[in-house]
Amino acid sequence: MSIKRRDFVYIHNEIFDDLKTFERINTGNIATVYCYYCLLCYLYRYCKYPMSAEKIKQMLGYSSSYTNINKIIKRNGLTDQIGLTHSTRDFPLQYKYDNGELSFTTYLSLDTETRRLVYSSNNYFIKQPLKALYRSEESKHAGIKDGTFFTIESTHLFDFSFFRLIRDEIGLNGFYIYQYLSHKCDLFLNGYDIGIAQLSQSIGISKRTISRCLDLLLNKGYINITQSYIRREETKANVYSISGRKS
Repeated sequence: MSIKRRDFVYIHNEIFDDLKTFERINTGNIATVYCYYCLLCYLYRYCKYPMSAEKIKQMLGYSSSYTNINKIIKRNGLTDQIGLTHSTRDFPLQYKYDNGELSFTTYLSLDTETRRLVYSSNNYFIKQPLKALYRSEESKHAGIKDGTFFTIESTHLFDFSFFRLIRDEIGLNGFYIYQYLSHKCDLFLNGYDIGIAQLSQSIGISKRTISRCLDLLLNKGYINITQSYIRREETKANVYSISGRKS
């Protein structure tokens, strides 16, 4: 599968710290919330709406009838409650660049008759990824669009084509861990040095899950580990690097 050039968005780096601090997110849901938010950024940026909740579930690798994720993706659900997203009827229809500035034509900016032609339902809501538009509450109140759609300072890459390619191979937990290591390897070009226990504290995932996913990522060839990976020596720091994307 080839990687499309326009299948990527940038995600704010602080999301890794934020997700582990929200009391309403248990460790079993952190990777799902992360991948869901990344997917929302991709859908919004490239104006993929309208899209059903069932389709979004499938894009995350779940069955369209899977209900355990509903508390996360529903209107006023978990991601809205923690301030990561905002439910709105004003979904993007088209994007353009004008003098290098990105802008969107949205549903509610149309006149009433045109809205009916575009989409007849008045009950369709999307999740707006807030930090993609505004990086802080101050910039939001000031109307300054400094989110990750507009500036990529302190961000990391989410490539939807790559996510779709490897999602079923390594699962959402595996992808979340891969993304964190990839982000750190962007900062530490000679490899990222961290132990299992510290990695668990950094991303809010259990040590057992991390160990299993690291084995999988290593065996699939998505990461390199330059020291021997000894599961029981949890304080031993291994040096991780990214192997390169498989296509």
